[in-house]
Amino acid sequence: MPVRQQVALGDTTAVLTGTSASDGPEPTALRDGVLTISRAGRVSVTLPVTPAPGSPFVDLFILDTQAEQSSVDAQEAAGSLCLGRFSAGAAPVALLALTTGGAHCCFSVRAVPSDGGTALDHDFGNYNPWLRQTASGPLLVSADNAFAFQFTSFAGSGPPVQLFTWSGAAFTDVTHQHLDLVAEDAQNYLALYNDPSQPEKLGSLAGWVADECMLGKSAGAWAFVADQQQQGLPDASQYLGAGGYSAALRDFLAARGYCR
Repeated sequence: MPVRQQVALGDTTAVLTGTSASDGPEPTALRDGVLTISRAGRVSVTLPVTPAPGSPFVDLFILDTQAEQSSVDAQEAAGSLCLGRFSAGAAPVALLALTTGGAHCCFSVRAVPSDGGTALDHDFGNYNPWLRQTASGPLLVSADNAFAFQFTSFAGSGPPVQLFTWSGAAFTDVTHQHLDLVAEDAQNYLALYNDPSQPEKLGSLAGWVADECMLGKSAGAWAFVADQQQQGLPDASQYLGAGGYSAALRDFLAARGYCR
């Protein structure tokens, strides 16, 4: 099936072409894929599309978007292709959403600068990123892959939010610059933990504590964990060492740089 995805941002246009084994919105086994970027009507980039690292095929996923302020014209997306301007006056960068095709792993985004700069892949692991528009520009929203399968199953894992911007030459983690979004993530995990319909609690509790530590609220978070452990945390009986689940969580979060 022929594939054509096209996006435009200002005078910059990006077009993805090729053929695919599927006719759905997420092309699989893309063949002869080419990404072409034009600025002011002149082609600035022509790039053959190669597979994500570790994959024999070019498989793509949909790069979802969410706008907080519709008046901010800093991104345009269509399917697996997006054009974004991550800072005022910067040349747009094309983002191509690639996957290795597993059940939930792994996802990467290829940044292709429209000014002819070097293309770069960023591996997001299990958690497919999406674009969120903020007052300061677009952000790629993902989650800390190290939390996958920690303390619970994958479905019950609680990876804290991670936020990335494009600096012009690399993806940069700017999570600590957007604590309002970290607080939003913390509220979501606390709600999941308190939801009686959620059978797995330890993952969401881990994500909440990690977020609270980033927000400078570690003392209150650890007091809450101690209280919950004293009441009897579900599924925590497997942590038999001194301190139980709380100690295991402390060690894990300290190793990841969340709580000192």
